[in-house]
Amino acid sequence: MAFFLEKVDSPGFVPPHMKSENQLPSASNSALFSSAASGNLEQVKAALSAGGSPNYFNPKSDGATALHAAARACTNDAANCVRELLANGAVLDAKTITTNNSPLHEAILANNQATAEALIAAGALFTENSFGNTPLLLAVQQGNISVALSLIKKGHTVSVKNNQGRNALHICANMATGKEAFVKMAACLIMYGVDASGVDNNKYTPLHAAASVGNLDMVQLLADSGAALSPKSHMYVGSRLTERTPFEVADLSGHDQVARFLDSEVSKESSGQRATDGEVAKRLSRGLVSEVSAAAKRGDENSNRGNGVAGRTTPQKAAKEPVFVGSGAAVAKGK
Repeated sequence: MAFFLEKVDSPGFVPPHMKSENQLPSASNSALFSSAASGNLEQVKAALSAGGSPNYFNPKSDGATALHAAARACTNDAANCVRELLANGAVLDAKTITTNNSPLHEAILANNQATAEALIAAGALFTENSFGNTPLLLAVQQGNISVALSLIKKGHTVSVKNNQGRNALHICANMATGKEAFVKMAACLIMYGVDASGVDNNKYTPLHAAASVGNLDMVQLLADSGAALSPKSHMYVGSRLTERTPFEVADLSGHDQVARFLDSEVSKESSGQRATDGEVAKRLSRGLVSEVSAAAKRGDENSNRGNGVAGRTTPQKAAKEPVFVGSGAAVAKGK
């Protein structure tokens, strides 16, 4: 089990739950994992009573624990399974082997609002996975504004970037589906301080991302919020490295409305007539926060499944990592 060992308090220290004698694939451990994966609270309780360890690493499931399994479950009792496992000693921020996903990462990827909220309330840390994606970045990718707001209110750093240097706005601006909802989310992120002109490792900005998918509303929001209009990103055309402004990205992608708007804004900026005050972001942000608060008070289906954000993937189809179109080609996860 040396593969799982970490130095915690001192050299050679091994947490009790990670010791080999507590990582045996016993019948009770297997039963607990299966019960958690099915989100069956009564079966989870029975398996715990039979001696099942919530911290058994299942080698057939990326080294996930029962808490990971419950976080992935999409049942009405999944959140209660999470609470039961935590009450019985489940380690809140255990990591899977290949992706380093915590249970909170898994809950967000499964779009399980109640489970994610239960983990956040229990004090889940805002750790990065193998791709540098934190829970906030995944919540934005999934279009789950309720979880995103909960994370921000709990102190999640809004300026965080993943391994490719992309912040939450990069991910949000790149979404081609559910455009109106993601524009609202972007407004909220801007109001909480995410840099509208932030650059990734290829100098790609959120404005480049919005221009590449032809999201005019997103482009207008970013421009109104003071995003730089003409930064040059690194892009490959075949094997040749070139630089492109957001206008050039929109023009080359055939998004004529976006290209015309950006051309007009650049002209205004050149003549000193461009005005930016962020009023669009302020208005959209206030409205969205009010919508989320009202939904939470009602406890309706929209609140439980991500506040009805269009373009949200289903749990069965949820991508493990965002695929971001930038630098002239789709960038596969973790590359």
